Amino acid sequence: MGEVTETFIAGYYFEQGWDNWTDGGDFCSRVRSISSPEGRYSIRLRNNNGEHSSMTSESLMIDEYDSLQVEFSFRALRFGDGDQFKLKYFDGTQWQTARTFIYDQDFINNDQYQKKVHIRFKNISATRIKFEADAQQPTNQIYIDAVVLTGFKTILIDSGSCEDGMLNGMETGIDCGGPNCPPCPTCDDGIQNGYEIGIDCGGPDCLPCITPPEDFEYGAYFETGWDGWLDGGKDCSRYYGNPSPEGAYSIKIRGNSSEQSSMTSQPFDLSMYETVTFQFMFIATGMNNREGFVFQYHDGTSWKKLVHFKAGLHFVNNQTYRVTYTTSSKANDATRFRFQSAGSGEGAMVFIDAVVINVSTATSLVEHPLIIEEVGVPLTDLKISNVPRVFPNPATDILQIKSGEAIHRINIYNPTGQLLKTYNGETNEWLDISELMPGMYILRIETSDDIFVEKILKQ
Repeated sequence: MGEVTETFIAGYYFEQGWDNWTDGGDFCSRVRSISSPEGRYSIRLRNNNGEHSSMTSESLMIDEYDSLQVEFSFRALRFGDGDQFKLKYFDGTQWQTARTFIYDQDFINNDQYQKKVHIRFKNISATRIKFEADAQQPTNQIYIDAVVLTGFKTILIDSGSCEDGMLNGMETGIDCGGPNCPPCPTCDDGIQNGYEIGIDCGGPDCLPCITPPEDFEYGAYFETGWDGWLDGGKDCSRYYGNPSPEGAYSIKIRGNSSEQSSMTSQPFDLSMYETVTFQFMFIATGMNNREGFVFQYHDGTSWKKLVHFKAGLHFVNNQTYRVTYTTSSKANDATRFRFQSAGSGEGAMVFIDAVVINVSTATSLVEHPLIIEEVGVPLTDLKISNVPRVFPNPATDILQIKSGEAIHRINIYNPTGQLLKTYNGETNEWLDISELMPGMYILRIETSDDIFVEKILKQ
């Protein structure tokens, strides 16, 4: 319901002049005649010569109104069958016909008429009015006079309620919308409402809900390769032998050279899941107090920290641990994870192994999201000291290798696996690599008990 108000805009009587109307041309004129419907003067239109047979008002501001009423008087002379005249308005782009007056249907000759025409507007802030003759002969005449313009506006009155089960008042839906009721449910408001069977999905109005795929588990043990993880660079390598936490191989990260000291997972689509649980094993060596490694995820824009594991707080050197970490899903269709070393030098190393990722559509109810368990007994310092140290890295001409065990053989390979050099080793070995071109190389170090693989960068 609403209250309609009307406002006088302008009146044109043409007694003193054109009253801001525009003369269309040869077949339009202001005349003094006994045929003028009101007063002595009126505007006479003749023939059917388009613009030349028309009169046009000044520009009218109508943005405050819903509609415009055009009231006018007219008299026709010598009109015949098929003759007519039109009332038009400009919609901002082109002229539109509001009403056509046809001889012998809407009027006859010599009689005086008064007409009212309502014009409704949509998204128009200004308009103009035009009268245009469409008769067959120059002797066919129409006299326009006493044009009065009135603006109308409907003011809505909210007479409904938000709980009567009907669409009324200012509601935009049944008992919803408008200034007084709660918003109507939509398929993109981020909540389950209306007839939806899920958040913004299902029911008669929204798209069907997508059933998430089943829970899955992904495991990487590195026994036959990288298992989808990416080698970060010179301070990351797939490692054979002790102290790999599980099996014969693990991934060794060391130092603190950002991405070069990291291993990164393949991307996972986790957008349909609620919970992600990570389980992995690790052992650290050579870490000073509060040094350690960081577990991260990529949110599509940058890397974000999940857990920073620190020596003296979360672990001690030479002890094997199993970690279980549960978090809400990082809603991303290409989420990646990363382990990154944060030690103070090349002797600070972390061996990552047995990485298992579980995802679930269920909401996590885990009370303690981070669990760190010791596995077995600490390795002896002697066993850890047997891991060869290769330095400096990067190197230019000379490379030194120190080992707690006798070195039987050292092989140098290029990144494609081609054998370039072989050395018969000792406990402390100095290697001349001056003949190698700058780039990345792989060292395979064989001792009496183990085989170790290291990457070096030749500058």
